[in-house]
Amino acid sequence: MNKLILFFSVLGTVISDLNKERAYINLVNTIPCIRRFNSTHQIGCGKLDYSSYEGIVYTVRSNNEFERLKNLNKLDIPNLVVVTLPNYFSRVVDLHQNDDEISRIQGIVLISNSEFLSNFSQSDFSFSDDTKSPNSHFSLYKTNKTYGASNWNPSGTNYMFQNFNIPFYIIYDLNETIQVIEECYDKFNQHIFEKYNSDSFSIKSSESLCGMQLGLQMSGSVSSTVCTRRSSIMHTLESSSFCDPLGGSNYFTFMSQKPSNSLPIVILSARLDAFTMYEYYTPGANQPISALIGLFGIIELLAKHRSQMNFSNILVALFDNEAFDYGGSTRFANDLQKDKFPEIVLDYGEDKEESFVLKKDNITSIIELNQLGSIGFDSNQDLFIHKDPISFGKDKNVAKTIKELTEKLTKYSKNIKPISNINQQLPPSSIHSFLRNDILIGGVSLADFNSEFSSNFYHSVFDTADNMNVTFPEEMTEEDAANYTTMFAQRLQALTTSIAQTIFSLHNPSNTDLKDQVSHITLNRLVYCFYKNSTCKFFQDMMTESQWKSYQSLLEANLPKGI
Repeated sequence: MNKLILFFSVLGTVISDLNKERAYINLVNTIPCIRRFNSTHQIGCGKLDYSSYEGIVYTVRSNNEFERLKNLNKLDIPNLVVVTLPNYFSRVVDLHQNDDEISRIQGIVLISNSEFLSNFSQSDFSFSDDTKSPNSHFSLYKTNKTYGASNWNPSGTNYMFQNFNIPFYIIYDLNETIQVIEECYDKFNQHIFEKYNSDSFSIKSSESLCGMQLGLQMSGSVSSTVCTRRSSIMHTLESSSFCDPLGGSNYFTFMSQKPSNSLPIVILSARLDAFTMYEYYTPGANQPISALIGLFGIIELLAKHRSQMNFSNILVALFDNEAFDYGGSTRFANDLQKDKFPEIVLDYGEDKEESFVLKKDNITSIIELNQLGSIGFDSNQDLFIHKDPISFGKDKNVAKTIKELTEKLTKYSKNIKPISNINQQLPPSSIHSFLRNDILIGGVSLADFNSEFSSNFYHSVFDTADNMNVTFPEEMTEEDAANYTTMFAQRLQALTTSIAQTIFSLHNPSNTDLKDQVSHITLNRLVYCFYKNSTCKFFQDMMTESQWKSYQSLLEANLPKGI
């Protein structure tokens, strides 16, 4: 049961009777933080017994309200459900975690509606559920004493990997946000809490109060081993599932109509996934969508010149499950290393078929598109070339390849630059998986940051188009919006054209350049469809009728309304 319920009652009813003399309002536009497991531990929110997840609503919108909460949390008062603005969320969570055995906080609700939040100052606001050093346990540098972990993500809280004994929820709907803040707390509770002073505080039993009940029953517990074992047992007349395995699918294709191991292979890659603490709510505007938009534009341009690209094979790879320990690229690299890469059957018609198996020895380079979203801001229009300094310093072929890629990328764009510290380690990137599997190839990761993430919202519910400065004028028709050029799309066109030119020129003895650019029409449509309208006509035109129906069903099942 994943829902929030507002109720109005007197204090005596809150304590003694959960069902009588209450007026209930169901809040349906909410999203819970859920449980996840690995082989030994559980992370996430909630516990099996959810009967106590209710309390008087208390909001945190200012420093004064937070300071009051700190003092209230030490007193013997009825339980609280804290509704907070984003810039106070971390402080509220830490307040509970520091004294979770005696804390009066029985649930935390985060307001995420951008229209409501625009009424409050959010200066220096940052928010990331991930660690400060994402995927560090599967980094090249985990055991390296010279490099060690690097804090790429200054906004990281590590909340994604902690275990919380209370539920967290998000409210993203404006009307329901107003119900909770203004019609519940402000109207019924605020005047009571404002009576608090350092000497005394009490609530009369006759006071009318607004409370919240959080329905969050997490049946899974302990570890993935225990959870999957329980899922295999039928506990009732109906089969029960306690947990679903974490996984995904990699996608790859060759630009060449006839891939061959006799030619050098260049990988153009991006990742497909991101995560947050909350079920099915991962906007991922900067990571991974900004890179996917750029990659699709590059593919379209190179496909027009496929007949001229006879000197190398371009392998386009999209890696899934990268947010969790580089799952997709690790599987890809593992299969390459063990010569177990799946056989590709090439069907040329008229009963002519050939098989092809990708070999690691023919892969010469990887160009990865990492986070690109910050180029939409006036202050940041550059991409930076990241590499692994260890393989660069030890292997001559790797060094030669990376130097060639760097020379070409900087030749074709003044806004693609080497990082300032040549000994800086490689940031979170799928290239880690290849190098960790001893596949020594020259890899560069292109990103909108130099020494730390430019985005303040990596792996966060606030990694949205608005926070990338991607907005559309109001009252535009769908056609006009789909052809509207944002600052992000404008700069992305120039940068991706330079990347496409670099790929086109690799292993090409003719030294010819592309005569056209990545299509601004395509980029505008992709920006509109990914960031504004996920059921746009452009997406629909690319799918068959059955694919479109499946896609709509997926959106309806997994995404909040309006997302």
